[in-house]
Amino acid sequence: MLRYSVKHIGQVAVAVATICVSYGIAGSAQAAEHVTYRLTQPVIEEVKFNGIEARAAFALTPPDVERPLTDEQLDLIADYRDLEDACRGGRPGPETDDACAKRDTTNLRESGICWGLKQHQSMAEMEWHACRVSSNEYDLGSERLTFACVPGEKLSLSLEVFQDEVEQQDDGSALIKLTRGTLTTQLSRVTGGKGFEYPASLRYEFEDEGALVLRELYDGNPVVLPTTSSTIRIRVNDSNTPIRDEIAQLYAICK
Repeated sequence: MLRYSVKHIGQVAVAVATICVSYGIAGSAQAAEHVTYRLTQPVIEEVKFNGIEARAAFALTPPDVERPLTDEQLDLIADYRDLEDACRGGRPGPETDDACAKRDTTNLRESGICWGLKQHQSMAEMEWHACRVSSNEYDLGSERLTFACVPGEKLSLSLEVFQDEVEQQDDGSALIKLTRGTLTTQLSRVTGGKGFEYPASLRYEFEDEGALVLRELYDGNPVVLPTTSSTIRIRVNDSNTPIRDEIAQLYAICK
């Protein structure tokens, strides 16, 4: 049995969750590409229990590397540029005013698109790109890992990232790999709000034994999550940190 206790640490530590996304082509000997996310402070939503459901959410910081734009993002950028051209180059009148209004209310950031990097770029060098940590206006916590459970009955895990793998995911049954074996889960894709596809999340729902996922993370073991054509490995380091304390508290409620 996992006993929950909080240990005070002089300096705030950072819990690390390693998420390895393996991209492969059928029949190819090409080596897998690994991407590492970090589960970092601050905790977005500390464990809360209303007597029916418990929830907690953690920020995921992606690697600060270039990420490809999806077809949908490229279309959104093209639409924005059309509005920009119509606004700046149009004749005074209702059509130009309408284009300017639409441009001003378009928020590409909500679709995972950022303009320029925070350092070492002139205005001439800035361009639209898939958001990364060093992007202007990148928000810590816009990519996250969320847990929700009904104690003793069911648990769900939502992985919310700006990854094309998430956008292409189909619903269905899947297996989650743990060190103690496998768990069957119902996997579904949930789109973001405000009419945008980004951010989208993958939701993994467990009817039985779902709390084992939390136990695995607390013990420092990897949890392997399937997506359309890759696997996502989540691991929290084994040091006693505030992140692990939150996971321990959630496990104590959900088991």
